[in-house]
Amino acid sequence: MRGSLDCVGMGNERDDDDAERSARADVYSSARIGAASALTIVLVVLLILDVTVPDYDVSPAILLPLLGAILALFGLVEEREVSTVTALLTNKAYGYPTRGARRRRKPTILACLHQTANATATAIGERTYANRAGSAGPSATAYIDRDGTIVRALDPLKYAAWSQGDVASPNTRIPTVAAAVASGVNVNEWVHESIECSGAGHEPYTDAQFESVARLVAAASHALGLPVNRSTVVVHADINSVSRRSDPWPPATREARIKRVINRANAILVPPVVTVTVKAGDTLSGIASAHGLTLAALLAFAENAKYRANPGLIHPGDIVRVK
Repeated sequence: MRGSLDCVGMGNERDDDDAERSARADVYSSARIGAASALTIVLVVLLILDVTVPDYDVSPAILLPLLGAILALFGLVEEREVSTVTALLTNKAYGYPTRGARRRRKPTILACLHQTANATATAIGERTYANRAGSAGPSATAYIDRDGTIVRALDPLKYAAWSQGDVASPNTRIPTVAAAVASGVNVNEWVHESIECSGAGHEPYTDAQFESVARLVAAASHALGLPVNRSTVVVHADINSVSRRSDPWPPATREARIKRVINRANAILVPPVVTVTVKAGDTLSGIASAHGLTLAALLAFAENAKYRANPGLIHPGDIVRVK
């Protein structure tokens, strides 16, 4: 992180930014809830018709996407695709103990989260700033725009960024932070993903940025074999609580925001189970086709093991896993 967050107080300019951003968020939230409410009414009507009107059968291929859209609009699930732009740093403003050096040790921290302290900053702009000639940093492994677009600046499996080496009153209640500080090795080397999000104020991350951060954390967990928890997901304020005491969130809201990232990342790693209830006339092959699966893929779910010996033997009321 760079810019005005170095100062403890930011003055009225930051408050004005917060107010404007909050107003935009309120408008967006109202529109989203309105759309979700309208789709909910459509869903209810379809379900009523399905139950009360003879021979009126609403396909799961219609109901499930409709339900998914409603949940997404209400913010209960995320379904957007995350875009990634690769723009690797070329100036060697990274790596230890010498510039451009490859990683020497396996990280114990999946991700350290930051904000730019500038709501108008762009991910590619921050990457370009890090990549300026003669720069010794700061650098991040990934920069994320307000719309969730990820700009990949470093391959974290190969290189460590220069974003969180300034240790000051660290949060040693977090075991990984305490161990990193005590090791005498630069903290950056213990961090896999150093993630910089464009934003400022008390709520610097958009919903799209939360989603992109969670996906990066989930990918890091998968790559390193480390769990996603409060010890492996930290923020800059955990390492420097003096000049970065509100990076990326102030103490009052920090833990709730970090929990949101952790919960979403774990949900990505363990997708929710989706089931359907068998109705008269259904077949396993038909159910599989309606959900974009082959019959073999449907039967591969452990919950559907009882049908493997005789896939044609199902009964109304049976529960079949489809995802």
